[in-house]
Amino acid sequence: MPDFYGLNPSSDWKENREKHNRRVCYELSRTLAKALMELFRNNDNYSVCILYDKDLTHYFVGLTCDEYSITLDLDDFYSIKDLTRIKTGLTAEGIAVLDDSKGKFESALNKFNKGRGKHAIKKIEADTTISNPNIEGQNPNQIGEPDDIIFLRNAIEILKEKYNIDSQGLFEYIKEIVDIKLGPEARKKVWKRLEGKFSAETRYIRCLILNVGDQQYIIDADKMLLRSFNKNELEGKNRIFIPYKELSRDWGEPYDGI
Repeated sequence: MPDFYGLNPSSDWKENREKHNRRVCYELSRTLAKALMELFRNNDNYSVCILYDKDLTHYFVGLTCDEYSITLDLDDFYSIKDLTRIKTGLTAEGIAVLDDSKGKFESALNKFNKGRGKHAIKKIEADTTISNPNIEGQNPNQIGEPDDIIFLRNAIEILKEKYNIDSQGLFEYIKEIVDIKLGPEARKKVWKRLEGKFSAETRYIRCLILNVGDQQYIIDADKMLLRSFNKNELEGKNRIFIPYKELSRDWGEPYDGI
């Protein structure tokens, strides 16, 4: 699914959404469930369903057969999304084995995960050592920057060039590294407005502002770069970066599907 899925809805998308009043994870689950049904079309032993987590207001997929029962959540709230994890060589974490008395599925899952790292920061540290990015070409404004900023800039370059992940995959991956390297208190999420040719085509993606010492930086997921940031960029009528809370719903309110 592209990172802008559900953020640039067509009239058909809006009409279908009104009928089921569900969030994007429901539609992603329907796509995955349909793909599994096609995969097992000639095998009546398999059953597919969509599951609902009431506490998280979240939907994911269930698959069951005579030998095992599992859940598949590509949008796992507790780790980097599985699509990003797998593309960057990390373990699949969005699969939960509920029932597998003979260990058939668990064996297959362990075989898939063998040799893959679980933690993003360890994977990117290994990639940095192997790739040994040449940072001598930094512009003068980057010389003397903190080691953590240099590391994050190199990590972004690797994710962009080696794994070719999309903007929100980059955001998810880097956010986990930032939380370990700098701590979650050192960063805040902001939206970046991406103008479309028409107003209906305008969409917003997540970026990160970092506070390191007395300097602010931004990880621009759209341009896939890290640069110095001025707080004035969050102000003004024609601003591109927007404080996160201004475009996020109040989670204290009941979810209405929007």
